[in-house]
Amino acid sequence: SKPIGPARLNQIQLLADTLTPIPLDEKTDLVWNNSRSQLTLTKQLEVRRSVRVAAPAGTFLSVENDTAKAIKTDHNIKDPEKYGSISGRVTVQAKHYIIQLLTNDGKVVTQTRNQPVYSFQYLPAGDYNLRVVIDRNNNGKWDAASFKDRRPAENIIYGFTKKRLKENWELTDQNVTL
Repeated sequence: SKPIGPARLNQIQLLADTLTPIPLDEKTDLVWNNSRSQLTLTKQLEVRRSVRVAAPAGTFLSVENDTAKAIKTDHNIKDPEKYGSISGRVTVQAKHYIIQLLTNDGKVVTQTRNQPVYSFQYLPAGDYNLRVVIDRNNNGKWDAASFKDRRPAENIIYGFTKKRLKENWELTDQNVTL
């Protein structure tokens, strides 16, 4: 909740598959954003299953010289052969729209906004539907009709339904013209 002051980046540890230490060069492998609110790992990693990032208490100090708690996070690596992808193009007259990929029971898996070319990666095998929401007010969500404001509901158009995706498959050219 406070701005970050000094940081002891040499205390950050990376572990491949939670066991094997990965050497880090704090000057080239770790990069701060302009406001020093986000630290990015730029090192290319050769890891099979997971990466653990650990920073003990005292790694990050606030401008008031108090310390953040210890940080330990595990990040699992997805095997691309166990997932598929769906990509295509949406041609629509509207300026603002949302492309949503849905499960068969209507749950949104992923979405993108105002991008005519879409690509959804690392999808589990299964059946998918694609819909386009015409987002007239560009608020990033579908709006129901308002009798009070005399505003109709935003349009929803289904691009495709029940496309079967298998492991290690790519469904390309899933184009929709509205």
